[in-house]
Amino acid sequence: MDFTLFLVSNLDKEALIRTIYDIVCNTVEDKVTNYGDFSCLSCKYFTLDIETEDIISIDFLREEYIMEINV
Repeated sequence: MDFTLFLVSNLDKEALIRTIYDIVCNTVEDKVTNYGDFSCLSCKYFTLDIETEDIISIDFLREEYIMEINV
């Protein structure tokens, strides 16, 4: 099952990725492995891919991922 979560943050890319890593480690209370300079996090429960590209617009996301997005 795949899910997509979009975040808006004032943190720079590295700080945001590190914060997400810390949250995942604290939440699962288990070893979390990181790949690709923290762009992929993996534990026994799930794998999380982190993409930090700028999003152009909500309309772009609706078309690109073919999904209804509430804002």
